[in-house]
Amino acid sequence: MAVDDATVPLARERRSNGERSAEMRSTLIEAAIQALCDLGYSRTTTQEICRRAGATSGAIQHHFGSKDELVLATLEKLRSEIEERLESASLSQGTMEERCYKVVRELWETFYSRQRYIAVSEIAIGSRGDRAFYERIMVQRHTTLKTCEVLWAKTFQLSRPDRTRLDAMHVTLSFLRGLNLYTNDEQDRKTIEAQIKIMSGALARIMQDPEKNKANKPARKKS
Repeated sequence: MAVDDATVPLARERRSNGERSAEMRSTLIEAAIQALCDLGYSRTTTQEICRRAGATSGAIQHHFGSKDELVLATLEKLRSEIEERLESASLSQGTMEERCYKVVRELWETFYSRQRYIAVSEIAIGSRGDRAFYERIMVQRHTTLKTCEVLWAKTFQLSRPDRTRLDAMHVTLSFLRGLNLYTNDEQDRKTIEAQIKIMSGALARIMQDPEKNKANKPARKKS
């Protein structure tokens, strides 16, 4: 008797070993981020990460080789999140003042105001007791900042990126890091918004094209 194809249940697609491995790596990274935010660096043990990931105790060793490599992968994941967000956001339209406000606001809303940034802080501070590993963390951080400089130049369409306007990015990031530690309570939204507006206004003055500023600057009267 012929069987109608429509009545045959679809076979469940089997995932490849590579897909399962990638999924577990992602789960372990996310578990590490959450543990860092909830417990801090010193209490984020391999056992705690595996417990949160629902994995066996040897999962980190199997998928990353060591906890240190997992921590570095965690930083890379967080870096890629902010990079993808900045790449997808429309930040290059409007006046310089409007663009600077959008950039500062976007960075704050999508990364620095979120609990996930706490994981970055915990890693940077907590790893200092292991000099060799801390140096690797710093190398990763410098690489991330160089990537951010490229995105910054692209966002502001800088044909001739100069040190001053790139340094303005680092000042902005330092401001946002401090704002994260300063407050993130619901009742302080107005205070946060006021500080963001002050920062974006100062940033706009720095980011103006120097040649345009020279052209608009009134000539000095000769005495």
